[in-house]
Amino acid sequence: MRKRVLSVSRRKVGAALALSLLACVLGCAASAHSEVRSDASPKRGPVVIVPGTGAGAGAYERLRTALQKRGRTAYALSLAGMGERVSDLAPGIDANTHAQEIADFLITHDLHDVTLIGHSYGGMPMTGALGRSQGRVSHLVYVDSYVPKNGDSLFSLDPVFAKMIQEKVDKLGDGWKIPPFAGKQFFSDEAGIAWFEAHETASPLAMYKSPLVVDDAALAKVAKGYVAYQQYKFFQHQGEALQRAGGKYRTVNARHMGVYTDPDATAEAILAVE
Repeated sequence: MRKRVLSVSRRKVGAALALSLLACVLGCAASAHSEVRSDASPKRGPVVIVPGTGAGAGAYERLRTALQKRGRTAYALSLAGMGERVSDLAPGIDANTHAQEIADFLITHDLHDVTLIGHSYGGMPMTGALGRSQGRVSHLVYVDSYVPKNGDSLFSLDPVFAKMIQEKVDKLGDGWKIPPFAGKQFFSDEAGIAWFEAHETASPLAMYKSPLVVDDAALAKVAKGYVAYQQYKFFQHQGEALQRAGGKYRTVNARHMGVYTDPDATAEAILAVE
């Protein structure tokens, strides 16, 4: 009788040990799986490129492709009255019109965790889109661009440039259109000049003059970065100011249209400050 009791006890102990070992194995496996998941980098959201004066999506195809090659889903926009949409050109189109178009694009395409990339003028409506886009933007990257606050206009941020543009509009733009810029301002080679002038169109002056509505509370919550080219000190100073305010800043050795001439270096810089 005693031998039987001992035999039963041994069997129970053996079973308990086996269950304990199995639990340890399963627990260790679960722990290892959890560690792998926690170390994995989260997938970054899409990037949306906002064009500069007189440009549309076609002018940013090289940059969009460079970002795609680096694993990002990338879009380039055309805004009312410029580039591919120059047929919509009208006096009432301003930076707030463009800001709403950007927000509408994000909402219509159900994009989230978006990085907006604004080149030159594009930094204005990009910033204005924040409060209109239902919290879909997580990063702003300014590329040789203006960095506005609520109530700013491009004219108020850059009065020297504003005087030159107003004179040009009064002379060549019927008082309300910004004539296309000359390619020689940004390119020294004939091919570059020809490409630029084939893509550059007129633009509405109101987008430079109207005060921009910016949700400053939303602006304070998003991460910001700046990429400056070497051509204009004004934009380098914009980047330095943003860096002093806590943003990331990089420079690229290119002229203002480095988005076209140096897309790979520009893409690398954008991802570094994102």
